[in-house]
Amino acid sequence: MKVSEEQGFVLWFALGMFYRGWALANLGQHGEGVALMKKGLASYRATGAELGHSYCLTLLAEICLATGDIEEGHDFIAQAAEAANRHNDRFYASELYRVRGELLLKKSIAGERDPEHWFLMAVD
Repeated sequence: MKVSEEQGFVLWFALGMFYRGWALANLGQHGEGVALMKKGLASYRATGAELGHSYCLTLLAEICLATGDIEEGHDFIAQAAEAANRHNDRFYASELYRVRGELLLKKSIAGERDPEHWFLMAVD
């Protein structure tokens, strides 16, 4: 992040911020980590970049799942699915489906398929 900031690599700085937040969240500093992930993702998107957006949103949803923030996790996974569909971005689709199923195990959403559907999609 330091080199990116010094050299004006805005996109790489934003991704560094996102992944630093992800690391902090996984180390138990959930509030600070999620805030940094959100800020990094917003900065990344502000550059006009879209590649990997669904991946980042899925990581955010997975952190929410771990912290018990199921509502926000559902919001992130819905955004991830929309971004993946919009850009035909499938490299992380199986994890997107798995996390969606895990979130639905915690709380069902009206009009949403059951968790088993998403787990089978992940396997496929």
